[in-house]
Amino acid sequence: MKKILVAILTISFVLSITISPIFADDKVTETGNRYNGDEYLEVNERVEGDLITINNEVVTNAPIEDNMISLGRKILVNENIQGDLFLGGGYIVVNGSVFGGDVRIVGAKVYINSEIIAGDLTIIADEVYISDQTRILGEEILNVRKEVRNADDNPTDLRDAEEEINKYMDTYVVAEKGFSGSTGVVGFIFAVVMFLASILVSYFILRFFPVFTEATLITIKKHYLKSIGIGFVLLALSVPIAIVLLISIVGIKLFAFLTLLFFISIMLTQTYFRYLVGRMLLVKMGRNESGRLLPLIVGTLLTTVFFSIVVFIPGVGGLIWFISHIIIISLGFGALTLNKVRSLN
Repeated sequence: MKKILVAILTISFVLSITISPIFADDKVTETGNRYNGDEYLEVNERVEGDLITINNEVVTNAPIEDNMISLGRKILVNENIQGDLFLGGGYIVVNGSVFGGDVRIVGAKVYINSEIIAGDLTIIADEVYISDQTRILGEEILNVRKEVRNADDNPTDLRDAEEEINKYMDTYVVAEKGFSGSTGVVGFIFAVVMFLASILVSYFILRFFPVFTEATLITIKKHYLKSIGIGFVLLALSVPIAIVLLISIVGIKLFAFLTLLFFISIMLTQTYFRYLVGRMLLVKMGRNESGRLLPLIVGTLLTTVFFSIVVFIPGVGGLIWFISHIIIISLGFGALTLNKVRSLN
């Protein structure tokens, strides 16, 4: 569940770049809908239509007369919503009531302090805390690791948000980057276990799907720019598609399936990238016939050490790591898509 936060933040960042002309500044349409893509947004005036935002932090202190759809690291809803409420982010606090629709939230840590939720409540999160004052009139669908009912000490603001988000990010860093996010004997053992597990799963993929693997690797080498372009577009479009699916009741099950497919694709992307790096290095060293396991071990070790060193570069290390992974994921997504399209044709 903790990877939900990182996935949302990553895709939200990509989306904010690709559709920035739409959400640039602060736009209000003739029908009363408000669109915003600023770094920080505080809503202090009544919104007559929908409120649709992509921000680092958003706070609403005025009623929303229709739907609210927001993506961001930190979200605070202080006033009532007359339509549906859809939120995706890291640290989410909902104090206002939802009188006219459903509530659908995807996040890491979620606090519900509403007096009334008139429709259904659907939450996919790591932790959710529902106040003892909250009345839910519709159906409840909760897919969470930790659920606390009748909570009487929920926060009502974002003062602890940054600290909580950093905790989730640090945990993800340990899992994804191995040595760089851990210290001491326990951290070292954890990193080694994660490294060996990654090798085992990746080797299974390469061993039992050799034809698909080779076809994908050929696509990556011959059409890497095209693959990156297609993968980047798919990554950007995944957010609005997810929003549409979550808003519709029928789409929730499809959303769960596509989320699983998303993480499988990331796993395949990492496997093929590491294997390709290892194989290219061994070929340069004159080891053309080295099987599957050796290139995989070499590539995984090399990429793990490289990105572990990169994150320690002062000032720009995190940015380099982030951009590199966006490119790698886009490359894999695009290659997998091109390969699948060719196989269908």
